[in-house]
Amino acid sequence: RKRAVRGCVMMMATATQQQQRQRQQHAPAASSSPPSSAPISIPGAARTAADPTALSPTAAGGESFKSSTLSKFPPAYKQRVALFREAVEPSACAATGRCVIDRDAVRAYAHRGIPDAPALRSTYWKILLDYLPLDKSTWEMQLTANRQMFQEWKKELALEPLRMRGVRSFARRVTNAFQSKDVLKLRLCSDSTLRRRASHAAMTMEETQFHPLASTPPPPQLPAANFEQDMALLDMIEKDVERTFPSLHFFHRDESTIAKHFDALRCILFLYAKLNPGIQYVQGMNEILGPIYYVFASDSDPETQENAEADAFYCFTNLMSEIMDNFIKPLDCSEVGVHRNLERLQSLLKLKDRELWANLEEKALHPQFYSFTWITLLLSQTFDLPEVLRLWDSLFSDRNRFRLLLFVCCAMLIHCREDLLKSSFAESLCLLQEFPPIDIQEILEEAVALQKVTTEEDLVAYGVIPPVKASPALGTPSSDSSSTGTPTTRHKHPKWAPFSKDKKKDKENKNKHDDGNSK
Repeated sequence: RKRAVRGCVMMMATATQQQQRQRQQHAPAASSSPPSSAPISIPGAARTAADPTALSPTAAGGESFKSSTLSKFPPAYKQRVALFREAVEPSACAATGRCVIDRDAVRAYAHRGIPDAPALRSTYWKILLDYLPLDKSTWEMQLTANRQMFQEWKKELALEPLRMRGVRSFARRVTNAFQSKDVLKLRLCSDSTLRRRASHAAMTMEETQFHPLASTPPPPQLPAANFEQDMALLDMIEKDVERTFPSLHFFHRDESTIAKHFDALRCILFLYAKLNPGIQYVQGMNEILGPIYYVFASDSDPETQENAEADAFYCFTNLMSEIMDNFIKPLDCSEVGVHRNLERLQSLLKLKDRELWANLEEKALHPQFYSFTWITLLLSQTFDLPEVLRLWDSLFSDRNRFRLLLFVCCAMLIHCREDLLKSSFAESLCLLQEFPPIDIQEILEEAVALQKVTTEEDLVAYGVIPPVKASPALGTPSSDSSSTGTPTTRHKHPKWAPFSKDKKKDKENKNKHDDGNSK
């Protein structure tokens, strides 16, 4: 065994030396040759294959991170990043002195896909989700106030339940390890990073004199009923967070330590449930939060990373305020519920491809079987994370962003048209539930093309969107004044007089107000 380990170490050292020699040989040639003009696709972070150290905070020679990173890419990419930065860094107005961002320009740039650059996609999403105002001069003040408020909410509502949840889960792990006599788990439990938790759990057990398998007693400041509800809520949230993008290690927690990002997702969802008791937590919210938090936490900008938890909480809350109806079960069959959105998708497919719609109807392949998660989770479970980020750039930037979602789903069905027409019910269901890998840019282009050739009248006629109710404008004739031909105008009601200590004056003011209305 020692010889094998020694041989592996020598092989790794030899390979490393060869790589260093190759880099030294190719370095002069790479610097003398002009960079290619084709854009480079960089998933996740600004990093090149030729230089894995591009993510270091500072480059050689004292250059800043932004300049050293952008120098690695071709001119086309750098020009694109510069255009995107100009849209969110306007010059101050000469008259007012305010730096106001053009929302239409931000939407137009984001709709084409935001490049991976430090503090770029995170800034755009904050603007598109109404977390940051258009007046850039107020950003620092608003961000400081919001982040401070989040820390206060977290300290008041979430820290104690999360701490007790950690004590309970650790006690169960230790007990299970002792009962199963698992040597590996016992060694993991004795790791130095968990000694504090073990001592705290043991101290809690001694003070309260309860068995590790029993339920953890509630802290004195929390009622027993609320404590058990919080533990049940955290248990449900943890199960869903563990299933968030299972192919990525970013959201996972190891056996020995609890990952930072796992804790952040759990805290945000628990805090949202406590602050919104009407809806609380519903399964699937973790899939909405995951991409938002990933964008902030994986950003190369240190400030964005440091405040990723607080900023993701507010952006998630703003997004949930728009799609909340999809998660409220009593509203499922209402005009704003998720079933109505499924009917809209079916109507849109009937408008754009009647043959495919008839085929799915003949098979009784209803949209509830395959598109429920598409619409509810904004396709976050259907595609991989890089495709989801690109898709959400366009969804957030569209004025009717969730109408575009219907067109994207319709384009996905039309893209698989030939396979769906010649397959059976089971094969079609399998195809749509496990959607095949595809270029998301192609789907978006098809969706935009479908949206451009579709008129508002067609959407209203097929029931995709509700008809617009025309409100009577000011100065238009009403039913009472149509015979005389005199237009009706809105009368401004006189304001109430301010409250005074003299009751007689208040009565006189009220009588004057009533007389004015009667006249």
